[in-house]
Amino acid sequence: KRGEAKDSLAAVAHAQLDALKQRLTEATAENGQLSSELALASAALSTAVTESTKMVISIQHLKSLVVTSRAEAARAETARNEVQAMAQELGAQLKKQSSELTAMRCIVTAMTEAARAEAALTAANVKVMSLDTLLERKNAELAEAEVAERVAREAVTAANVKVMTLDTLLERQNAELAEAEVAERVAREAVTAANVKV
Repeated sequence: KRGEAKDSLAAVAHAQLDALKQRLTEATAENGQLSSELALASAALSTAVTESTKMVISIQHLKSLVVTSRAEAARAETARNEVQAMAQELGAQLKKQSSELTAMRCIVTAMTEAARAEAALTAANVKVMSLDTLLERKNAELAEAEVAERVAREAVTAANVKVMTLDTLLERQNAELAEAEVAERVAREAVTAANVKV
């Protein structure tokens, strides 16, 4: 009976050892899968950071264009004001002249120049508004890119935490496996000793 009990004890230890080995194999496979997920998350983060950086550079360029266009619009407005002032001055001078035909020609010329200046100012203002709209859209795209980058960072952090947790579990299961192997060896030695004694 003592021999049977020893055999039973060895069988239980062996079964526990097999179960631990199976758990360790599964945990190792899961750890490999998590490592792959972490690599993918890291790649996604790198892509998000790159896109965000490109967006920032693009927006800086657009802001520079907006500043330049506004300066052009300001110059066009100054030119328009100067032409209008000149037209008014010519009109005042021409009223004093005797020739109505000459006066009309000068007034028409001044009005033409004023119209050109007004058209240039309108075009400059339209350009500024278009650039402002484009800048708003780019800022919205940048906000989306920043959100994507933050999500990618959170995914990498979560994957890292999961991998570290699984590594800790693997270490504990390796320790349990070592203990189970010792227990099995002790049980086998006890069975052998009992068999010799019998």
